[in-house]
Amino acid sequence: RLLFPYIAAISALIAFGLTTLRVPGRMILAVLGVYAYSVPLTLIVPLYDPHEVLDTLPGGSIPFAASWDGQIEVVGHDVLEGTFQQGDLVPVTLYWTPIRTSETDYSLFLHLLTPDATIVGQVDSYPSGGLRRTSLWYAGQVYPDTYQIRITEPLPPGTLLRLEMGWYDARTGE
Repeated sequence: RLLFPYIAAISALIAFGLTTLRVPGRMILAVLGVYAYSVPLTLIVPLYDPHEVLDTLPGGSIPFAASWDGQIEVVGHDVLEGTFQQGDLVPVTLYWTPIRTSETDYSLFLHLLTPDATIVGQVDSYPSGGLRRTSLWYAGQVYPDTYQIRITEPLPPGTLLRLEMGWYDARTGE
């Protein structure tokens, strides 16, 4: 998606280079057509492809259960170890299972908290970075969801962080 603004400029440079080589006009159109067709498929589409849906929690993940309003259950997470400081990105992978089908597309919030409940990093997003609507989830499936949460506040060395998560309807704020 970051290349999108440059595609026109790159195409113009390719066309200029091909005309300088005295390539026939139809050949230039063919080259630019192949280029215009292949760039979105090879560079852009993979960036917007959500994780595949799973039948079970993957091995190596830590199972646990917590549900939200009888609709969505978090069934596990990946192991997270290490030390972090201000400016670092903390990788968080959660595994969700809908308890029942929802008509609402819920938004997710993730907060990294210190022991005194100070928020030092947060993410608000639709699942899978906006690529998966909860209204299209099926009960019994496991949906992996990965985020990078930036730590925005200074942390004393050795600070233990906990993750707070929840769901809300972004349209109503509830």
